[in-house]
Amino acid sequence: MDEKHKVAPTPAPTPARQPDPILTDQPEIMPPARGATATIKPRQQRSSLYDQFGQTIAFTFGLSISGALWLAGALCTLAALTAVGVNTSSVVWWLLPLGITGAEIWLMPAAGTRWQTLALFGLVLAVDVTSSWYGVINTLGGMFIPLGPGFTVPTSGTPLHIFAVVTGLVLAFIPEKLAKYTGAELLKVWR
Repeated sequence: MDEKHKVAPTPAPTPARQPDPILTDQPEIMPPARGATATIKPRQQRSSLYDQFGQTIAFTFGLSISGALWLAGALCTLAALTAVGVNTSSVVWWLLPLGITGAEIWLMPAAGTRWQTLALFGLVLAVDVTSSWYGVINTLGGMFIPLGPGFTVPTSGTPLHIFAVVTGLVLAFIPEKLAKYTGAELLKVWR
């Protein structure tokens, strides 16, 4: 073999480092394999009743925030229907926001999704965002929002439409994802 094609010798493996038994509250640090990074494995801890109670309050609060956001989006959808002449005083019309929610949760595109599912998801998302857009323009336009230093929602023009579209996207995606996450975490607390 010539000098170009020589293979470098493989270095001997280093022995694994054992965790110090005195430092029991520290996570175990596994030595990295050649070319990999170190992983930290936290120790299993049991939650006290106090921790479970605190986590229950936190995740229940998260569920209530997602419910309030969902309700805001649903009211925007019903306001848009009312604007086109539909009498939404019947409870049956609340099935539309529920149907939109179901479609957004279970039709969310993934790898290998059929085009029909993508088309249905896109249609439902367009109805959700545009109805929220309409509701935000007619409900919040000119209103003072006391968050942070406070701001007044524009009454017309491009800034109002940008605010309404961003709010419509938030109302379309956040409530369902937040409810799914906080609900699952709340169940984990009590298992």
